[in-house]
Amino acid sequence: MYKILGMTAIAALLAGCADEVAEVIVPTDEVITVCDAEDPETCTSEVDINNGVVSIGDLQAVTYNGTTLRVQIALDGPDALQVYELDDSVRTDDYQKYTFAASSLNRAYTALAGRSPDGEVTAVVVMDEGQFNRYFAGATVAQDEGSFDRPSAGTASYSGDYVGLINTTAGNEPSEVRGVVLLNANFNDKVEGSITGRLVVGGAALTDLVLFNADIKADGVFGGAVQDSGGDNVGSYGGAFGGSQAEYVGGAVSVETDTLQEYGIFVIETCGSLADDC
Repeated sequence: MYKILGMTAIAALLAGCADEVAEVIVPTDEVITVCDAEDPETCTSEVDINNGVVSIGDLQAVTYNGTTLRVQIALDGPDALQVYELDDSVRTDDYQKYTFAASSLNRAYTALAGRSPDGEVTAVVVMDEGQFNRYFAGATVAQDEGSFDRPSAGTASYSGDYVGLINTTAGNEPSEVRGVVLLNANFNDKVEGSITGRLVVGGAALTDLVLFNADIKADGVFGGAVQDSGGDNVGSYGGAFGGSQAEYVGGAVSVETDTLQEYGIFVIETCGSLADDC
């Protein structure tokens, strides 16, 4: 952890003032590479962390205020940030669905977005329908600047809905995936969890996933490996805590098999100091 002295504080020190200088948390800026434990040279994916924003995949930029969604992703359209259209169909979760296509000949994109009540954390996942032998997709979590109040110690558990997009059929809109995520955090150490009950909406059940333990950075962000029940890496995940005493956490998830690609998100609230309380 670094200590930064502002100009006012420096002037006070030079003047012989004995006032205590508050410690400032420097935002994390790094790329976490997810590699195979048995073959460290085999790396499957990356989690990009920059100034409270955690990204996986092809998403380049996102803004979401709970109503309006703007996205920048490869080959999506002429503007820097495309405005997506809200799908106002009734949902059984706290996420919203959006769509976008620059024209009938361009790629059509589907997005799911979630946000904590006061915007402490925001998460968005986007995927196109696949065109010219390539899918573009990604997920991102943004921590509202200044919203994170890191607990000095202790543990907390979080539980809630997971939603994702999966490319089950080329040339068609991605299918939605739903499940339940449980996250346990030790704020002096690590975070870990699982996604269970994963189901393609209108389709087949999917295997449970393990969010393998990952370090919690000083500014409340994290990233690590997604594993199957056998302990093999099948993707990556990242996220950020937000709010007073870290009441909320948002996550971005990527899972890939030989034929299917899935990206997902969660924005969930603490449910107790121990997982049993959830």
